[in-house]
Amino acid sequence: MSKGINMPPSQKSAPRVLVLDSDMEHANELVEQLEAAGYQASAAPEWDERSSAPHCDVILGEADTVPLEELAAACAPEEAPAWILLAAFGSIQDAVGAMRAGAADYISKPIPIDRLLMSLERALERRALLDQNQRLLEDLGRRYSLGDMQSTSAAMSAVFDTVRAVADTRATVLLEGESGTGKSLLARSLHEAGERRDGPFVVVNCGALPHDLLESELFGHVKGAFTGAVSDRPGKF
Repeated sequence: MSKGINMPPSQKSAPRVLVLDSDMEHANELVEQLEAAGYQASAAPEWDERSSAPHCDVILGEADTVPLEELAAACAPEEAPAWILLAAFGSIQDAVGAMRAGAADYISKPIPIDRLLMSLERALERRALLDQNQRLLEDLGRRYSLGDMQSTSAAMSAVFDTVRAVADTRATVLLEGESGTGKSLLARSLHEAGERRDGPFVVVNCGALPHDLLESELFGHVKGAFTGAVSDRPGKF
């Protein structure tokens, strides 16, 4: 290993770098330097999204051959590789435009290998942080929240998973628990997690209804059905 070359951050496997350069001789020289520094590197004369994107972590591309519109589209997906643009005659304005489009860095040629390796390390570290943040958000959303309910309890996480499992079914759900444990809130979250979320969520305190009025309250009645039924009344159902 040549003096002054830093190894990339330790990872389960060596990061994969794709060098895009119409000058394949120059590209292959850069590949050799990257491999000497511990990267998996390959070269291609031009960008092929279908064949290249799934197989690399960072792309080194010639700035003058990557339009900003295409760069922005290539950088947009969360799983997209990081882009570092290499420019023969770059300007500050070009660099700003590239960074706004999503490039991780913009380097002018000739490229000092130490500068390039430092840029690669930063791009990979940023990508790792973004991936970690996304995983944490997905984990929190899946395990510890449901609608307006949030919890750090493993027991409540299991409850949330059960609610999600039955939310889109037509199963009857009975929630049991002491007063104040959140049964009504969980019932509402169950409704909002299901495919009928756009329909009404109707709350009835059956304990506050006299026994002889419960059926009428739930199912309704027509005028004259019993003494005091002076008009039709729709039930909760």
